Amino acid sequence: MPFACADTVVTATATSPEGDTSEFSPCAVVDAGEDAGVLQFSQMKFLGYEEQGFVTVLVSRSGGNTGTVTVHYATADDSATSPADYMATSGTLTFGDGEFPKSFDVPLVLDGEEGGNETIELVLTDPTGGATLGTLGTSEILLFDCQREPNNPQSWESNFPHPPNHGGKRWGLKTSTRNGA
Repeated sequence: MPFACADTVVTATATSPEGDTSEFSPCAVVDAGEDAGVLQFSQMKFLGYEEQGFVTVLVSRSGGNTGTVTVHYATADDSATSPADYMATSGTLTFGDGEFPKSFDVPLVLDGEEGGNETIELVLTDPTGGATLGTLGTSEILLFDCQREPNNPQSWESNFPHPPNHGGKRWGLKTSTRNGA
Protein backbone atom coordinates (compact mmCIF):
# COMPACT_ATOMS: atom_id res chain seq x y z
CA MET A 1 0.00 0.00 0.00
CA PRO A 2 1.48 3.39 -0.93
CA PHE A 3 2.01 6.10 1.69
CA ALA A 4 2.76 9.79 1.52
CA CYS A 5 5.72 11.68 2.92
CA ALA A 6 5.82 15.39 3.55
CA ASP A 7 5.76 17.49 0.39
CA THR A 8 5.92 14.53 -1.99
CA VAL A 9 4.07 13.99 -5.25
CA VAL A 10 1.67 11.07 -5.23
CA THR A 11 1.50 8.87 -8.34
CA ALA A 12 -0.59 5.77 -8.91
CA THR A 13 0.03 2.56 -10.84
CA ALA A 14 -2.86 0.35 -11.92
CA THR A 15 -2.25 -3.37 -12.43
CA SER A 16 -4.69 -5.61 -14.32
CA PRO A 17 -5.28 -9.28 -13.38
CA GLU A 18 -3.02 -10.20 -16.33
CA GLY A 19 -0.15 -8.15 -14.89
CA ASP A 20 -0.42 -5.22 -17.29
CA THR A 21 0.44 -1.91 -15.64
CA SER A 22 -0.37 1.68 -16.37
CA GLU A 23 1.19 4.57 -14.49
CA PHE A 24 -0.83 7.73 -14.04
CA SER A 25 0.54 11.24 -14.06
CA PRO A 26 1.36 12.92 -10.77
CA CYS A 27 -1.97 13.80 -9.21
CA ALA A 28 -1.40 15.60 -5.94
CA VAL A 29 1.18 17.21 -3.74
CA VAL A 30 0.75 15.97 -0.20
CA ASP A 31 1.80 18.18 2.69
CA ALA A 32 2.08 16.05 5.79
CA GLY A 33 3.93 18.77 7.65
CA GLU A 34 3.28 20.12 11.12
CA ASP A 35 -0.15 21.37 12.16
CA ALA A 36 -0.85 25.07 12.72
CA GLY A 37 -3.15 24.21 15.61
CA VAL A 38 -6.61 24.81 16.99
CA LEU A 39 -7.45 28.20 18.49
CA GLN A 40 -10.07 28.64 21.19
CA PHE A 41 -10.84 30.34 24.49
CA SER A 42 -9.15 28.64 27.44
CA GLN A 43 -12.43 28.30 29.36
CA MET A 44 -16.19 28.54 28.93
CA LYS A 45 -16.58 31.44 31.39
CA PHE A 46 -14.24 34.13 32.62
CA LEU A 47 -15.04 35.91 35.89
CA GLY A 48 -15.01 39.69 36.04
CA TYR A 49 -15.42 42.04 38.96
CA GLU A 50 -16.30 45.69 38.29
CA GLU A 51 -13.86 46.94 40.94
CA GLN A 52 -10.91 45.23 39.22
CA GLY A 53 -11.31 47.42 36.15
CA PHE A 54 -10.65 44.72 33.53
CA VAL A 55 -10.84 40.99 32.76
CA THR A 56 -7.94 39.16 31.11
CA VAL A 57 -9.16 36.64 28.52
CA LEU A 58 -6.85 33.78 27.50
CA VAL A 59 -6.88 32.21 24.03
CA SER A 60 -5.10 28.87 23.64
CA ARG A 61 -3.43 27.16 20.69
CA SER A 62 -3.37 23.36 20.84
CA GLY A 63 -2.83 20.40 18.55
CA GLY A 64 0.12 22.07 16.84
CA ASN A 65 2.03 25.32 16.97
CA THR A 66 3.88 25.50 13.67
CA GLY A 67 3.92 28.72 11.71
CA THR A 68 2.40 32.12 12.33
CA VAL A 69 -1.37 32.18 12.71
CA THR A 70 -3.88 34.88 13.61
CA VAL A 71 -7.42 34.99 14.96
CA HIS A 72 -9.84 37.89 15.36
CA TYR A 73 -11.56 38.42 18.74
CA ALA A 74 -14.49 40.60 19.77
CA THR A 75 -16.85 41.28 22.64
CA ALA A 76 -20.60 41.54 22.16
CA ASP A 77 -23.40 42.80 24.38
CA ASP A 78 -25.46 40.27 26.27
CA SER A 79 -27.06 41.33 29.55
CA ALA A 80 -24.07 43.66 30.03
CA THR A 81 -23.89 46.50 27.52
CA SER A 82 -21.11 48.72 26.24
CA PRO A 83 -20.25 51.43 27.26
CA ALA A 84 -22.41 51.31 30.42
CA ASP A 85 -20.88 48.09 31.85
CA TYR A 86 -17.69 47.49 29.81
CA MET A 87 -15.77 48.90 26.87
CA ALA A 88 -16.31 47.03 23.61
CA THR A 89 -13.08 45.35 22.59
CA SER A 90 -11.91 43.74 19.35
CA GLY A 91 -8.65 43.01 17.62
CA THR A 92 -6.39 40.35 16.19
CA LEU A 93 -4.12 38.01 18.13
CA THR A 94 -0.96 36.85 16.32
CA PHE A 95 0.67 33.60 17.43
CA GLY A 96 4.25 33.26 16.20
CA ASP A 97 5.86 29.93 15.34
CA GLY A 98 5.92 27.89 18.56
CA GLU A 99 3.68 30.29 20.53
CA PHE A 100 0.57 28.90 22.11
CA PRO A 101 -1.09 31.18 24.73
CA LYS A 102 -2.20 34.76 24.01
CA SER A 103 -4.45 37.10 25.96
CA PHE A 104 -6.37 40.36 25.71
CA ASP A 105 -8.03 42.59 28.30
CA VAL A 106 -11.65 43.73 28.40
CA PRO A 107 -12.02 47.02 30.33
CA LEU A 108 -14.88 47.09 32.87
CA VAL A 109 -16.89 50.10 34.05
CA LEU A 110 -17.33 50.64 37.78
CA ASP A 111 -20.82 52.10 37.59
CA GLY A 112 -21.89 51.73 41.24
CA GLU A 113 -25.44 50.92 40.16
CA GLU A 114 -27.35 47.87 41.28
CA GLY A 115 -27.78 46.00 38.02
CA GLY A 116 -27.14 42.49 39.25
CA ASN A 117 -24.63 40.13 37.72
CA GLU A 118 -24.41 40.33 33.92
CA THR A 119 -22.68 38.60 31.00
CA ILE A 120 -20.54 39.76 28.07
CA GLU A 121 -20.23 37.53 25.00
CA LEU A 122 -16.78 36.68 23.55
CA VAL A 123 -16.27 35.52 19.95
CA LEU A 124 -13.28 34.27 17.93
CA THR A 125 -13.44 34.41 14.11
CA ASP A 126 -11.34 34.28 10.96
CA PRO A 127 -8.35 32.07 11.86
CA THR A 128 -5.47 32.24 9.36
CA GLY A 129 -2.25 30.35 8.61
CA GLY A 130 -3.89 26.93 8.57
CA ALA A 131 -5.28 27.19 12.13
CA THR A 132 -8.86 26.23 12.88
CA LEU A 133 -11.34 27.24 15.58
CA GLY A 134 -12.01 24.79 18.39
CA THR A 135 -15.23 24.04 20.22
CA LEU A 136 -14.66 27.05 22.49
CA GLY A 137 -14.78 29.60 19.69
CA THR A 138 -17.30 31.44 21.85
CA SER A 139 -17.21 32.12 25.57
CA GLU A 140 -18.50 34.70 28.03
CA ILE A 141 -17.49 36.93 30.87
CA LEU A 142 -19.65 36.66 33.98
CA LEU A 143 -19.52 40.19 35.37
CA PHE A 144 -20.19 40.52 39.10
CA ASP A 145 -21.92 43.70 40.15
CA CYS A 146 -20.21 46.10 42.51
CA GLN A 147 -22.09 48.74 44.44
CA ARG A 148 -21.29 51.62 46.75
CA GLU A 149 -22.02 51.22 50.41
CA PRO A 150 -24.76 53.71 51.33
CA ASN A 151 -22.88 55.30 54.25
CA ASN A 152 -19.46 55.45 52.55
CA PRO A 153 -19.36 56.63 48.92
CA GLN A 154 -15.63 55.78 48.70
CA SER A 155 -16.20 52.09 49.58
CA TRP A 156 -17.43 49.43 47.19
CA GLU A 157 -18.92 46.02 47.92
CA SER A 158 -19.23 43.05 45.62
CA ASN A 159 -20.79 39.68 46.30
CA PHE A 160 -19.64 36.75 44.27
CA PRO A 161 -20.24 32.99 44.46
CA HIS A 162 -18.10 30.94 46.76
CA PRO A 163 -16.38 27.95 45.11
CA PRO A 164 -18.80 24.98 44.77
CA ASN A 165 -16.98 22.82 47.35
CA HIS A 166 -17.90 25.35 50.07
CA GLY A 167 -21.64 24.74 50.12
CA GLY A 168 -22.57 27.51 47.70
CA LYS A 169 -22.12 30.24 50.32
CA ARG A 170 -21.27 33.75 49.16
CA TRP A 171 -18.18 35.74 49.99
CA GLY A 172 -18.24 39.48 50.42
CA LEU A 173 -15.37 41.53 49.06
CA LYS A 174 -14.98 45.13 50.19
CA THR A 175 -12.53 47.59 48.75
CA SER A 176 -12.06 51.12 50.00
CA THR A 177 -10.41 54.04 48.32
CA ARG A 178 -9.07 56.95 50.30
CA ASN A 179 -8.05 60.27 48.85
CA GLY A 180 -4.27 60.66 48.83
CA ALA A 181 -3.64 57.02 49.77
